Amino acid sequence: MLRQSPWLEDIPTVTLPEGLTTAYSLRRNQPSGSLCTCEVGIEILAALGEQENARAISAYFHQFMLMFEADRQHIALSQ
Repeated sequence: MLRQSPWLEDIPTVTLPEGLTTAYSLRRNQPSGSLCTCEVGIEILAALGEQENARAISAYFHQFMLMFEADRQHIALSQ
């Protein structure tokens, strides 16, 4: 998208560190090294020094993934 729109040419970009892995399992055809949007947001918050916010969103994201996986396997999780 960035390369296809002249309106986005001058927008600053961020490069994430190599070797990040995803916990997002909803898409099966994700290339290695890809992160979901939420994971990218967590990494950006952490890079900006927003550690508490990054941790809070990360905890929520991981709880979401646990609930999703439990639902997919028809397992009841205790709250």
